[in-house]
Amino acid sequence: MNYNEFLTEDLIDALPQNRPLYKDSGSWTIRGDDMETIYAMQTNETFREFIIRYIEWLANYPDEIIDVDTDLAIKKLKY
Repeated sequence: MNYNEFLTEDLIDALPQNRPLYKDSGSWTIRGDDMETIYAMQTNETFREFIIRYIEWLANYPDEIIDVDTDLAIKKLKY
């Protein structure tokens, strides 16, 4: 799926539930239930690039990426 076709808001909305998106000193992280960092923004990327990279990383977890891709496919049908 080409994630660049979607608005940033739609990408964020499709992210897995119960994973806090946390900003500290200008850098974003995705955190787990225990507030440990799961995924971190790199210094040379935009927020949008970070979100897309995180979604692509989720491909390592089939149950989660299927949910994300399903949500985005439904949004695409609404456009």
